[in-house]
Amino acid sequence: QRAEVQKSLYQAATDGDLPAPIRANLADLLDGVGLPRELENDLYTFVSIVGRDAIPPYVIAKYPVTNAQYARFLKPENFASKDLWTGFPKYAEPEKLGDWGIEGWDWLQTALKDEAFQEHNDVDFENGVILPSYWRDARLGVMRPNAPVVGISWYEANAYCKWLLANWDELDEGQQGLAKPIEIRLPLESEWEFAAGGDEYKRFAFGKLKDLKDQQRYANMEGSGINRTTPVWMYPKGISPAGVMDMSGNVWEWQANHRDKDRYTLRLPGGSWEFNHDAARVSSRLKVDSDFRYYDIGFRVCALLS
Repeated sequence: QRAEVQKSLYQAATDGDLPAPIRANLADLLDGVGLPRELENDLYTFVSIVGRDAIPPYVIAKYPVTNAQYARFLKPENFASKDLWTGFPKYAEPEKLGDWGIEGWDWLQTALKDEAFQEHNDVDFENGVILPSYWRDARLGVMRPNAPVVGISWYEANAYCKWLLANWDELDEGQQGLAKPIEIRLPLESEWEFAAGGDEYKRFAFGKLKDLKDQQRYANMEGSGINRTTPVWMYPKGISPAGVMDMSGNVWEWQANHRDKDRYTLRLPGGSWEFNHDAARVSSRLKVDSDFRYYDIGFRVCALLS
């Protein structure tokens, strides 16, 4: 009987003919009941990208990192381990410039100890663990396990990548048949864009829209009227040509590379639930600094196998 309920809820939540707010409520209900095992396992899978020209082969997470996945990282030992917070790869695409040294560790110590910094950057923590902003928010936080995690800085996203690699064999990602990567990091802009199918004029990750009224079938944008993040599996029609989900709408996504070797600004693609359809086009970017934590910025991971 539970399997039938799960199946019915999934079909309704992914039915593009239903109004998006109703679908979002049904998707949250299914998350509360529990996903079918096949779909839950799928949330931990990676998509192989062959690459071309200056883009070597890589694999990229099929979905953005969810609240439930990020919750595994929120343990005191992971915020006391200097190894997880140092040596983040430094890119000014396409050039790799070494790493960022102890910058991530310095950010962490300031976030843990500086009250003025905590107040200004909306940093909440307990037992030495820094919680994402909005972690306790009913619309955005851990109460919604399969919505994308938001409210974390570029430093936290990088530390999660290092933690994932260090614990690969014990985690669900390592049980999907993929060999242990030699590196896990945030995607480069070029890698993200390639997995999204390219930035041809007015193109979304799922293609082009003939009628903007159809946007609610494909992605969670401002025009969908949902006014919050949605479970990362809710838009199967929004899949990219490479087979990657949720690349247009829902959340902006942190990238590995900064704008150039002299500036700290990052350019985030993807659009979000709070921005209109133009922001969800593959070519659109949000420009922010590395320590920015906001309610519509998340991330997905990228891995190199050789």
